[in-house]
Amino acid sequence: MRILVAIVLVLMVVGIGLYLLDLPPFAQRTPPPPPVPEVFSLVEAGDADAVRSAILAGADVHARNASGLTPLMVAVTTNASTALLDVLLANGADIDQQAASGITALMLAAGQGTPAQVIYLLNAGADPTVTDAEGKTALDHGRTNSAVRTSGIFVRLDDLVGSPFVRGGRAGTWCRSRAPPSARAGTTFPVHQGRTATACTKGSTSTRARSA
Repeated sequence: MRILVAIVLVLMVVGIGLYLLDLPPFAQRTPPPPPVPEVFSLVEAGDADAVRSAILAGADVHARNASGLTPLMVAVTTNASTALLDVLLANGADIDQQAASGITALMLAAGQGTPAQVIYLLNAGADPTVTDAEGKTALDHGRTNSAVRTSGIFVRLDDLVGSPFVRGGRAGTWCRSRAPPSARAGTTFPVHQGRTATACTKGSTSTRARSA
């Protein structure tokens, strides 16, 4: 018993000494780095400023969620603002990154999104000739989306899929003469080259400008 008491007393003295001398395990430890922000919830909330801050804090723009989608893909499926898409692309998001199924942000926009999203991604340099695991392009996905299928951009997608894709080339143009027959007379359609949009005039023709 005396031996046990002596051991306890020695340990207490050693512990007190280490504490007073600020030695391990009582020394001040370097605080762990702050956790990397979870970017997907911010993207789903549509908060462009919060997404920018998260990326600056280390959030990965190439990360994948449980469904295998990247932040850019999630932004498309949640119909995020162009400001949020700009933030992701400006910080290195790969516009043509593919999910396990081979799907891209452009395919999601064509199959589930809006014509405006398709136009935005094309103008930002998305490759419309990429195919998914089933060999489908953004055009094929667009066939299942009435909003895209009945818009003039669907015709433009059809045109682009048959043209060589050049990284950094213009997104091309599409005009009244290539618009759906159901388009009302007198309606003008935008021409998108880079990030500048103008308007087609009567008698304009669609031109392939991907290789320009």
